[in-house]
Amino acid sequence: MKVSEYIEQRAMNERINDFLNRPYPLYFRTLAGWIYFTCLMLILAVGLNIYQPLGLTNWNEYHKPLVLSIYCLVYAGTYACLHILYSFTHRKNYKPNRWTVGRELQIVLIYLPVMALTTTLYVWKCIQEFEHSPASVLRLQFYNYFTAAGIISGFGFFISKTLPAYSKRIPVIPVSKGAYNFIIQIKNMELYARNILFAEISHNTLRVYHEKEGNVLCLEVSMTLSEFKKRATGYPPLKKCHSSYIVNVNYIASWEGTLEKMTLHLNYPKFTVPVSETYSAAFKEMMEQNSILKIK
Repeated sequence: MKVSEYIEQRAMNERINDFLNRPYPLYFRTLAGWIYFTCLMLILAVGLNIYQPLGLTNWNEYHKPLVLSIYCLVYAGTYACLHILYSFTHRKNYKPNRWTVGRELQIVLIYLPVMALTTTLYVWKCIQEFEHSPASVLRLQFYNYFTAAGIISGFGFFISKTLPAYSKRIPVIPVSKGAYNFIIQIKNMELYARNILFAEISHNTLRVYHEKEGNVLCLEVSMTLSEFKKRATGYPPLKKCHSSYIVNVNYIASWEGTLEKMTLHLNYPKFTVPVSETYSAAFKEMMEQNSILKIK
């Protein structure tokens, strides 16, 4: 494999790992989430009664809404039940500060076949027009996926608008309000410590990589790493990981290697930070406690 192809493949793997490790809101752990879920089910039930799928147009007018509403409950309730079951079987991971896109996809992959089974059993039992045949199952899945478009759109809106705090980067080390607004004076600039990715020292030049409006900028200054560490004491997530590096642990997306040679991958995929053997054990323990993905 050519070097360029290897680098491109590595970058793609890092983007995938970064996406799977992104925080994902546990709306079933909040009252707002359950209220939104209930309202969404009611809207879906009304929509199904207007659309009148499943060949119920000739049914008793009072019986039909009940059947369609219960179908809606079985369809979406299966998803809620899987979350509740997972919360009991995986208590360690089922927490707002550990739930990620990857773990949500695990639930979805289980949900799809289970939902197909539960809705099929319900329809076969309650709707006489549906035959017990593969063709009827395929026809039912059409309605299921048609309904899924509204469900996915609804939850997507909820995630992006109703709980914006849950979709932000989840800190490895939570900070107080004072530490969150802590400012480090470097040269003639004032940097919010929370926006610093890492700092490295090379040939008596300190390079501080910091985030600004979605871009990463590099500030060069004549300063020792020890002096920078002293100025950063008010912001605990900035930790020394190497004789030449200090990293903001809240920017770590994944890691690889062993205790002898460890590398941290940051939320910006092109940036990596080495961890020396002196600090690797502590960093390994911290990342395992926070369920940060090990990619190799």
